[in-house]
Amino acid sequence: MFDYRPLQKLPDFVWHQPYNNAVIAQYAEYYGIDFSGEFPDLTHCMGSKKLAGQTVAVQAFLRTDNSRHVILLHGYMDHVGLFGHVIHQLLSNGYNVVTLDLPGHGLSFESERAGIESFQYYLDVVKALTEEAMQQLPGDWVLMGQSTGAAIAMDYVLNNPQHGFAKLVLLAPLVRPVQWWWVKIQLFALRPFTKSVPRKFKDNSGNREFLTFIRQGDPLQPTVIRTSWVKALYDWLPHFRHSPASDIDTLVIQGEKDIVVDWQYNLPEIDKKFSRMKAIYLPDANHHLVNETPAIRACVFKEILRFMLEQ
Repeated sequence: MFDYRPLQKLPDFVWHQPYNNAVIAQYAEYYGIDFSGEFPDLTHCMGSKKLAGQTVAVQAFLRTDNSRHVILLHGYMDHVGLFGHVIHQLLSNGYNVVTLDLPGHGLSFESERAGIESFQYYLDVVKALTEEAMQQLPGDWVLMGQSTGAAIAMDYVLNNPQHGFAKLVLLAPLVRPVQWWWVKIQLFALRPFTKSVPRKFKDNSGNREFLTFIRQGDPLQPTVIRTSWVKALYDWLPHFRHSPASDIDTLVIQGEKDIVVDWQYNLPEIDKKFSRMKAIYLPDANHHLVNETPAIRACVFKEILRFMLEQ
């Protein structure tokens, strides 16, 4: 298994400067995000960066001829290393990718692991990265998020009218999780006595190889769920409901076998906020759409690229 401990102190992130670090190279190879052999013109920047008062791990995948760009946001318990398939697709189709490990995830070690006191911390970090990225990389921008990353993306667009994005892509977006009533009961019953509960790994994809890797091969996977994160979600929900609407072109892709988010509730709520929303339902897909079986993944990427490339 990959030893991530030397990466607890990353070198500083520098725009347009490729990393020059043997341990980062091992990390990129281990997680399948070393695309230098396939794209000789690729500059893969990676390092730590102070954003909105928090130090996080930032990565940028930049090709010479790509003039369009994507901010990519991962979900709860995830990190950038798990998003190689979609990063590869975007690089292959004319898009650069800027992304980060959200506070408390992956290689962003400064915050409580898998915990957050408020989703506003996520928003502040993403806003700071987005504003800097748009200055560094002029052109057209798309915001893409998976699950919790989609919740952050929605919040960012709804509450920042000058957000600068042309399109929004939401993959299995979180508004509330499945069995939210039971989650709330547990939160208020347990929070006075504990800060975390053991994580139960769910079969959130039909890809058995991915599920095995998450359970046995990924040293960056949190092993607990923080009550602080659940409380932050509880506080965020009324904020989302009271956010203004947006007319940004929006694509939602949702698996009908999703066992993580309450999509039957979530999508009607999202539809109220985005007047130009297109929803695609995949009957055989589960939650982690970018790591589904190859056939489902191909369908997901086809729909994403069709939406992003259409005028």
